[in-house]
Amino acid sequence: NRDLLYMADKSSCLYFEGCTVRSTSTGCRFTNGRLFFDNKVTVSSLGDTAAEAVMLGSDVDATLLSGAALNVYGGFELWE
Repeated sequence: NRDLLYMADKSSCLYFEGCTVRSTSTGCRFTNGRLFFDNKVTVSSLGDTAAEAVMLGSDVDATLLSGAALNVYGGFELWE
């Protein structure tokens, strides 16, 4: 299942600070809500195809805060 982190609505938030978000070849999809990235954050996917990538839904607001350094490895998709 790619939707293991469930955000109920647009008021839901996830804050990533100085961490690694790693996805296996199953992939990971974020829908609804807001994502905040601060300090050094690494997003890594072991997937080789769009179906296995880390995906951000069109209903997600992603914000890079002033101290953010975002490193992306592997599949990363914007889903509409």
